[in-house]
Amino acid sequence: MVERKQPQKLPTYAQPTKCSDLKITGKQLTQQQPPKFISKPVIQKRVTIPQFQPKIISKVSIKPKRECLVYWVRHGARADQDYSSPLAGTYVYENDIDTYLTEQGHKDAVLAGERIIADVKLQGWNPEEVLKDVKVISSPLLRTLQTSAGIKSTVTNSLDQSIIVNEYMINELRDWDADYLTKSCYATMPHPHILNKYLHNKVKSLVKDTLLGDLPPLTYPDPDLGYDSRFISGWETILQQHFVNSQQHQQKQVLIVVGHHSVIEALLNWAAHVKTIPTDLDPSYCSTIQFKFECTEGKAVLKDVNYIYV
Repeated sequence: MVERKQPQKLPTYAQPTKCSDLKITGKQLTQQQPPKFISKPVIQKRVTIPQFQPKIISKVSIKPKRECLVYWVRHGARADQDYSSPLAGTYVYENDIDTYLTEQGHKDAVLAGERIIADVKLQGWNPEEVLKDVKVISSPLLRTLQTSAGIKSTVTNSLDQSIIVNEYMINELRDWDADYLTKSCYATMPHPHILNKYLHNKVKSLVKDTLLGDLPPLTYPDPDLGYDSRFISGWETILQQHFVNSQQHQQKQVLIVVGHHSVIEALLNWAAHVKTIPTDLDPSYCSTIQFKFECTEGKAVLKDVNYIYV
């Protein structure tokens, strides 16, 4: 007789669920007695997420570009062309190829200095700050040195100053004309005599410009390329050496260049790529043109040009 084994009773968790054990409520199906689990449920640990702290990025300080206002000024009224004077044609010059200023010419120079101060203010610059170390660069001829002295003493309100003398700013050196390089007052007279008698001690010294870069010393007469080319070469060298390469590294700088009216057309043609200004071939004494430059990548970049006195 074979003993029949009773079937094993299934564990509780494997027992089929009876319909009577289910409770239907609306759309939700719930079980009154949840099944038992063999394995323990995994308890998730609470992770504390640190609060986000935004980084404070400091403002990047962008250094402004260096700027330079350059004022080109024609000399004041010259004595040998003062035809209104009853003494016209009777003057006796100490140097008859290097005329000096009339009394009005000295007044012209002071007025030119005052106009420059006013224009610096119009640019939003502080004249007392940017003009205290202003460089005045002059042609070697007497009328330009006198004009430079009047301008510099006015804009700096000081007599303890100097004028930089740049031979490339001199008048045209024609082979049928005088050699101004060797026969001017600056070349032939003691400088203390010039300072006292002609410049009225408005400045302390005359200093030869040695920052000529690659330019050779000027010789008489002018080269075949002509006066305009020679002047522009000197002008560009002044901008490079006295502004771009300046050891002072001022953010705002002023240069004043005093010369002769014969270069005005060349100067305005040189600047025409930025702004076209009609050329006045018969400008007033102390006619003044303002040029505004920025120093960019080691070069003087022209930004604007204007007459402030025609």
